[in-house]
This record gives sequence, structure tokens and C-alpha cells, in this order.
Amino acid sequence: MKLMPSCEEVSRLLSKALDEPLGLLDRGMLQVHLSMCGSCRNVDAQLRELHGMAQDLFAAGPADDAHAHRARASHRSARRE
Repeated sequence: MKLMPSCEEVSRLLSKALDEPLGLLDRGMLQVHLSMCGSCRNVDAQLRELHGMAQDLFAAGPADDAHAHRARASHRSARRE
């Protein structure tokens, strides 16, 4: 068993961690890798941001979606003027 996972393994763990709790060993390996790898820390931040945006998008109800669509359309037409 490797104590230092590859960046590819870490990307899978980061994605998995968004969907379900990781075991103790996986969490430990992830923390060690992230403490030493800036690229994977960036991937972690990006995945968390995308996950949060997706949750916000799907949490919005139909009325919220229509309001957001009108606001974007209004903003676009105001920029053209």
C-alpha cells in the first residue's frame, strides 16, 4: 500500500469526498498529499466551487430560475445600451 497517492488518485478521492465520507486512511493520505501538492489543492478548490455552484443551481426553484433568467436578460440589454 502506498502512503502517498498519485495526483490522479487524489483527484478521484476529492471527487468521492464530495459525495460520501472518506475512510480514515483515505482522509489521511489526501491531507498529506494536499499539504505538499499545490496543483491538487487548486483542483480541490475548483471542485468544491463547482459542487457549491451545482448545489445552488439545483436548490433554486422554478420561480427562482425565471427571476434569474429575467435578471440576466435585463443585465445584457443594459450593457448593450
